[in-house]
Order: sequence, then C-alpha cells, then structure tokens
Amino acid sequence: MISLPGLKALPLIPEKIVNRAAQNADVVVRTRREDVGKALDLISFLQKKSRDEGLLSLEESISDIKKRNVPYVDFVPEQIIVMIDGMDVHFMAEIMTNIFLVGQPDDFEALVLYLYMVAFLIIWEEFRYSLILYREGAWKELVTIRNEYVRVLPEECKAAFKI
Repeated sequence: MISLPGLKALPLIPEKIVNRAAQNADVVVRTRREDVGKALDLISFLQKKSRDEGLLSLEESISDIKKRNVPYVDFVPEQIIVMIDGMDVHFMAEIMTNIFLVGQPDDFEALVLYLYMVAFLIIWEEFRYSLILYREGAWKELVTIRNEYVRVLPEECKAAFKI
C-alpha cells in the first residue's frame, strides 16, 4: 500500500478489480476448470522458477511461456519485463490495473487476470523479501497481499498462492 503523511493508504489492487474478479469466481472455476487450472499451473511455474533460480530466470522463460496454451498468455511476458526492469510494486500494480480496466473483462477473464496480478505482486515481494535490506517491508506487503487479495479467491485457487 502507498502511504503518505496525512493520506489514507492506497491499495495495490483497487477494490473495484477485487470485487470484479471475485464476482462469480466459484462458477467460473466450476465451468472452466481446465482453463483456470492451466493459469494456476503457470502461476506455480513462475513462482517456483523465481524462487529456485531467481527473478531474472523468468525473462529467460518468456519464449517458452508464449508457446503455452494458457488463457491470456500475452499478459504474462509483458509483466515479467516490467518486473525485471525493477519497477516499483505500485507501478507494476498500476500497469496491470490499467490493462485490466481497459480490457473490460468478462467473468472468466477477470478471474484469470486477477490471478496473474496477485501472482506477480507476490513474486516481486518474495524477491524483495530475499534481500535483507527490504525484508521487513516486503513481509508486510506479502501479508497484506494474502489478507486482502488471496482471501477472496475460491479455495481451488488459493493453493497456488502459498506464501
């Protein structure tokens, strides 16, 4: 969250997007289980790769990711580049928010894009947590992401976001 003296902290993901993604999410998971599963598998791959091999290894995986048959695969490489370029988490969130809002997603698109948004925020904060200088702030952000953004997801989706 962005916090300035005298101002209320701004969320990383606007409530409008959280609500839109949560709307009918259970129905989407039941009716599009295979497609949602593919997105969750990609998220697990990205998290494991960044944890095991480091953040830069994600950039090396872009060509492989583009070949995968997963929903909204075009969104993922763009966000990897933004993250690798060292963008602040709030700028990353703003870019993803704009893409989400401009796209005016249906229920399925909203859930999948939201899953990717949350995944990239977690990956970035886990990277920051690995750096001793940023550990305390990153941990607070990870807890916030879990409490604010993962909690609204259907149970089938929450398992991909073990922090």
